[in-house]
Amino acid sequence: MKVIAFTYVIDERDFIAKNIENSLEQGLTPIVIDNGCKDGTTDIAKAMGVPVYEHFTTSFHLHDMIYFGMNKAKEIGCDWYILKDADELMETYDGRKIPEVLEEADAAGYNCVNFDSYSFWPTVDDDTDIADFKDRIRHYTWFDIPWIRAIKNTPEVWIDHPHLPGGEPNVSPDKLVIRHYKFLNAEHGRQKILSRFARYNAAEVSVGCHTHYRKYGMTDDYFVLKPEIYSKLNVYNEDKKWIREQVWDEWR
Repeated sequence: MKVIAFTYVIDERDFIAKNIENSLEQGLTPIVIDNGCKDGTTDIAKAMGVPVYEHFTTSFHLHDMIYFGMNKAKEIGCDWYILKDADELMETYDGRKIPEVLEEADAAGYNCVNFDSYSFWPTVDDDTDIADFKDRIRHYTWFDIPWIRAIKNTPEVWIDHPHLPGGEPNVSPDKLVIRHYKFLNAEHGRQKILSRFARYNAAEVSVGCHTHYRKYGMTDDYFVLKPEIYSKLNVYNEDKKWIREQVWDEWR
């Protein structure tokens, strides 16, 4: 089974190599949609042998980029495709590769698979000597909302939203896992927020999109959590199961 994971990027050099490595480890076929990178992100992807397709927009047109990536995956040819953000890693709960889970869902008649999304946050107690952010950043929240990112390549269903499909979705009861790394450190967080503010599409903002990051200030404690905040979160340990607790980020 061929599963394409498409990722749209705008200056994501801190994440893209780990993102691609994760896709390859999971048996996915990664492709990158370049939305105007100027920081070497696409050079890293090309050096890793990943196809890069240019699709520039004057501002951050989220749905336009999603439709372009979806249609590119269909044009290349695949059995299923996955929308995967640059700062996300994906895996299964039981250690199988993602295509195995999708093949099983397909055989059972499902055309979509949902993800549990665990958002990871840097804390003041992270061991900054650990280079790999997957090992360094271990505190997370889980949000109980749909995250339907894996879609069968069929006219019956398509990605119509960052989290929801269009058409006639038949969603599998079994879920996959997203590790979403919000920020790597305070400076990375500030750069991410400011760059997004500059690129948001005014029409999308006017109908309520892109509101989350507008709650942030620019001080370090908005990006690197202090003990009174991260003590409320869950901690990921390799020998333990994920803890599904809804912990809203009320400190914003």
